Amino acid sequence: MRRRHGGRRARVRGQAKIGADFGLLAAAVNLARLAVLGIGHTTSGWTAARA
Repeated sequence: MRRRHGGRRARVRGQAKIGADFGLLAAAVNLARLAVLGIGHTTSGWTAARA
C-alpha cells in the first residue's frame, strides 16, 4: 500500500493531519478492494457478487 497508493511520504505536516490523510487513503484502498470483490451497497443493503 505504501508505494502503490502514494502512502510512502506524508503530503501534509502535523500528526493530526497525517493521521487524517492516512485514514482517507486507507478508506479509499478498502473501497477499491470491495469493488474488485464485487461487494456493493444497494437500497436494500449490502450485496455480494454471485459465483
